[in-house]
Amino acid sequence: MKLPDLAMDLQHFILKHQEIGYQVAPWMLMAVSLLALVLMQWPHLLRFRSNRGANQTSILGGLPDRLIPMPEAATQAYTKLRHTTEAQFLDGFGETPENKLIHYATALASKIPVFGRCLPSMEHDEIRRGEFKKGTLEKGTFSAKGAEFRRHDDKEARWVDLEVRESDLLRAIEQMRNGEESENFVPIHNAVAHVAARIGDTDEGQCYPTTRTALRQKASDGSLQLRGRKELNIEGQTRFSDVHIDIPKEYWANSLIGSMATSSAYENRDTHTNPETAYSWGLKGVYEKNRYSSLLVEWNEVLRLWPK
Repeated sequence: MKLPDLAMDLQHFILKHQEIGYQVAPWMLMAVSLLALVLMQWPHLLRFRSNRGANQTSILGGLPDRLIPMPEAATQAYTKLRHTTEAQFLDGFGETPENKLIHYATALASKIPVFGRCLPSMEHDEIRRGEFKKGTLEKGTFSAKGAEFRRHDDKEARWVDLEVRESDLLRAIEQMRNGEESENFVPIHNAVAHVAARIGDTDEGQCYPTTRTALRQKASDGSLQLRGRKELNIEGQTRFSDVHIDIPKEYWANSLIGSMATSSAYENRDTHTNPETAYSWGLKGVYEKNRYSSLLVEWNEVLRLWPK
């Protein structure tokens, strides 16, 4: 039976009992009519706008959860975290406004759901979390101030008009602010730029070899902690763990910080360490599974060793 028919039967039932002398108070008729209206509207009251999970309005009368374009979300994150070490990096090393937004779009995508249009679709969908590795973007990069995402092997953007939920954004900003003091590891290219400026290493063409040696020496001494994603022991493939681990100081006795580690373009790609000589790591030579990717360095230790 359809809901409108049920409502009509309820009203007929009341009128019938009025005809035989049973008096029903007017408020009873109003209550039944109101109940029928609620029942008829129930599917609409619970309906969420598309499958984005945003602009939700429940029957309990909760406020809508607004969708925010990623460039606006990244701008909010940068503004509210303006005085954190991470934001000061981007300012101090001359990053462009667009690169700053892309940096924060990358950080947000690793923490909260992101919605977008997969071209040529006209509808927004939640982007599968596999696109965004935790803390890294192995599969692609953001562009257009964070509004678009392209895989490394794509010729043009795969996802466009990216958005996040406002509640998720606020939660992520709070997490980033609270984590500032407890975990202050940053991509190593930031340390390379800082140290190179302090020691006068201008050899950009050779990827700052003197700076890389200085960082390696401090890591080997145990006065500077580096982290990285360890190469997995998979025959015939070069793959790295999804998580960062502390690199033992003994590792640096026969390992180098590679040139790829000095550039933000390779922050989350390729190998960041190499053997000092062809067979430093063992009989397999350069094929030993002993590399690290995505190097991070403890920024407070860098500032202590090379003050501003």
